Amino acid sequence: MQTEITVLMLCSLLALVHIFSAVHYKTQQYGIDWSLRARLIYMPLYWAGIPHVRTLT
Repeated sequence: MQTEITVLMLCSLLALVHIFSAVHYKTQQYGIDWSLRARLIYMPLYWAGIPHVRTLT
């Protein structure tokens, strides 16, 4: 029983590492402003290194 609990704890820890790393890299890519605001505009488009933002117009 101890082995199963240990494996479960390690898998849970690995899942949290994956979630936090995905959030970190998405914030790094799109910026903190996009990460923290409401999703009323589209995700910024990055093409050829130039950011473009499409708005709801």
